[in-house]
Amino acid sequence: MDIGGTKDFEFNIRDPKFLDEQALWEEAKRVYSKCKDCRMCVTYCPSFPALFDAVDRHDDDVEKLSKEELALPLELCFHCKQCYFKCPYTPP
Repeated sequence: MDIGGTKDFEFNIRDPKFLDEQALWEEAKRVYSKCKDCRMCVTYCPSFPALFDAVDRHDDDVEKLSKEELALPLELCFHCKQCYFKCPYTPP
């Protein structure tokens, strides 16, 4: 599904891409490319500063992030969902 020019994430364990590690990194890059330009969520948890610092070190190019840099924001996320209230890319 496409919402306002952004692809909506589907959680489907039957999709062959669900267990594809490369697909995970590509999805992280897709999401991070939206986040890096917005930055409205920067104060919510340590995951966002880690992401923005990594992107800034690579001249704003998400494609240059290493797997470790891609994984760090995911590891630091509290999964509290507070950022959803501020995120313009989260559907209502």
